[in-house]
Amino acid sequence: MAVHNIVSGDTLWGIVKNKYNLTSNTDIANMVNKVAKANGITNPDKIYAGKTIQLVDITDTPEDKFERTTSVDDEYPVQQTKSKSLNNEQVQDNEDKAIGEDSTVSPTVQKAIDTKLQSKDLNSYEDIDKAEKITVNLFDSNATEAEKEKAYSDFSNGILKSYDADGDGVVTVEEFAQKEYDDGIKAAELTAGVFGGNVSDQINLASQRMGNIFAQNLDINQNGKIDTEEMNFFNKTADAMDGQQDGQISASSESELFSSIIGTNVDNQELKAVTEKYFEGIQLTDEEQKIFDNGMKTINKSMRDMSGID
Repeated sequence: MAVHNIVSGDTLWGIVKNKYNLTSNTDIANMVNKVAKANGITNPDKIYAGKTIQLVDITDTPEDKFERTTSVDDEYPVQQTKSKSLNNEQVQDNEDKAIGEDSTVSPTVQKAIDTKLQSKDLNSYEDIDKAEKITVNLFDSNATEAEKEKAYSDFSNGILKSYDADGDGVVTVEEFAQKEYDDGIKAAELTAGVFGGNVSDQINLASQRMGNIFAQNLDINQNGKIDTEEMNFFNKTADAMDGQQDGQISASSESELFSSIIGTNVDNQELKAVTEKYFEGIQLTDEEQKIFDNGMKTINKSMRDMSGID
């Protein structure tokens, strides 16, 4: 079994990618999990220069699947666990159904859904620029409260379905995080194609971490799924970012809210600095890790308090 001597600047992600010559980020994530398990590493983001790790045989390890990140009661760095399949009865169970049943969607909301989904279908750098400037409209100024609530719900369902990778009607935290990561990397690749160069390991790692943290914190009740109520909270909050809950949701408001949820746009400057280090791939000290973990718990609690979701 091969070994690797850890040097300053090494990350388990980078070691695995290079040693196993992997290109798929899902394959890298799975192998990071296997190597971490084989070496008794509980936190794959915390490895130390001067230590030695054993590199497992890629052909002799059971297949793991990209799955949930750590919960708020554990450490936040990216981890993977074996996925659990759902049978048809479980999928149909109302308590497990994250995406609401289809209903008659107004033309205004359907246009908003289509516009939003099209903005995520990036094929050129110009598409990125356009996506950053879009604003969708969910209802007219004379809409009743009931009509507004239905518009938010229909819009949230329409967007949430794009995250349902296996089409089972349930959007897991893992599916949500993977879609966020895929979208982020696609944008990074198009940007790199225009300005030259390739998407760096650091950008890869940052994109994955951001997707995981965003999904984990948006899972307000921590049940492993992103449901309509949680997506509604995000959309309503984004709508209100300009001081008016008028059904106008801009991409810039969503971006600002996203930054708040992942901890890079918060009043706590200590947490902000540590979070930025984390996304840059800089190894955190034990004290910084505590600040980060506690900060993420505080963000999730704040979202629970604001949304009323238990």
